[in-house]
Amino acid sequence: MITNLLKNIYIQILISFIAAILISITIVPVLTGLNDKVALGAIVISIPAFLLTVKILKIARGKLKLHELLLYLLIATSFIGPAITFKLGPISMFPFRALYLVVVPMFLLYLYKKKDIMEWRHIPYKSIFLFLIFWIILALTSLIWAKSLTLGIKNVFYLSLGISLVFIITFFFTKLKHYVTFFYLWIGMLVLLVMLGFWNHLTQQHLSVSRINDLAEYMQSVPTAVFGNENDYASYLAISIFFVVSMIKYQRNWFIKLMGLALVLASIYIIYVTSSRANYISILLGFGVWLLLYGGKKLKAVAFSALIAGVFLVGTLFYTKVMTVLMKIKSEVFVTNDGGSIDVRTNILKNVYAYFEGSYGFGVGAGNAQYYLKNHAIYPIDIFSNVHNWWAEIMVNYGAIVIAGYLAMYVSVLYILFTISKKKTDTKISMISEALTTSLVVFSLASISPSSILTLNYHWMLFAFAIGFIVYDSTQNTYRGTTITGGKP
Repeated sequence: MITNLLKNIYIQILISFIAAILISITIVPVLTGLNDKVALGAIVISIPAFLLTVKILKIARGKLKLHELLLYLLIATSFIGPAITFKLGPISMFPFRALYLVVVPMFLLYLYKKKDIMEWRHIPYKSIFLFLIFWIILALTSLIWAKSLTLGIKNVFYLSLGISLVFIITFFFTKLKHYVTFFYLWIGMLVLLVMLGFWNHLTQQHLSVSRINDLAEYMQSVPTAVFGNENDYASYLAISIFFVVSMIKYQRNWFIKLMGLALVLASIYIIYVTSSRANYISILLGFGVWLLLYGGKKLKAVAFSALIAGVFLVGTLFYTKVMTVLMKIKSEVFVTNDGGSIDVRTNILKNVYAYFEGSYGFGVGAGNAQYYLKNHAIYPIDIFSNVHNWWAEIMVNYGAIVIAGYLAMYVSVLYILFTISKKKTDTKISMISEALTTSLVVFSLASISPSSILTLNYHWMLFAFAIGFIVYDSTQNTYRGTTITGGKP
């Protein structure tokens, strides 16, 4: 009887609404310390919670295996990270970490039982997985010459965690439905985190993990959502926007198209108020690449005409304001030795290159760039001790071989995804491959905004999604409709 009731759409909506209300008036006050009256205003956050609960109920009605459910929950909680933390004795625990501790043993048991999937003849793109294994081995080896063993062990832990996600997603997700669900789950979490960002911005209230809590009053409207700082958040938004852009292109329902457009505009606005300059450029790069590769002749013509007209009108009507903005950009980007953030970042890179040269190209050891920047800075960098550039961080920590391998992997995955997107064999495959291609292009610039992207789960989930998806597509082409494990897609 209960099962039959749950199948009723009105019962689903009622349960979803109740769950959404409970989330908004119970969890939000606990996380933020708001009083009950102000917490009622957080009911806005119940909207995405409501939609996500409906989706979960629909999934629960289908044939969902335990490992699939756990992996979907792992993906969802990876975006939240340590924003919701609880103490388990001396250990800080949060949903993603708890689920990871369950999923890893399950993954190892799965590999043990399905030994055939570990045979090389069943694994396409072997070089990617060999490189990732080599990266971990070299990171462990580098602890021998690392100055700070503590930083090194911490770095190897996060590196191993991130790379393990690539293996877990690839070997568990062997059907197209897995990647379609992954795609919409990513967008669902984006809805939730954009809403949370607006809540930060409008109420000037933040979760306990946010650095904004300790800053001056004029900074209180800067959103961070579940992240520690605004740059981490802005990079996540910049990467995620193009999942929605791809959905808008392939979605037939005009209401969903409009909602998607609203989500894109909302995300761009939130990035704007974070003042993350690298992500301003990354968004422009993303839209330019998407338009060039997937826009179509008519859309390209319309976009080009609108750009020319927009530049002319804005330049004519708001000449004074435009010149003020341009002069500000010029002063921030091209003027050095003024102690500003651009100058500091430049000096960090100078230091990093000096350390790289001093290590003869072998790197200073896993995580030890932070040690050198903090204790042996050659060029002035104020109080900063993080590299603030993912590509440079890989180079200085792990050496020339790893950064060369990483670049080769990145370019190869991009090329393969682009090739898949041009096949036009299936609407869902085209939608996912276009989203991943554009998001990975955006990642090239978005990754230089955070102080370090190593510990940000969305970065590893993006690569896990991309690598897992190209492996899935390859197995379908190779075995004509069979998966890695030999089952039907």
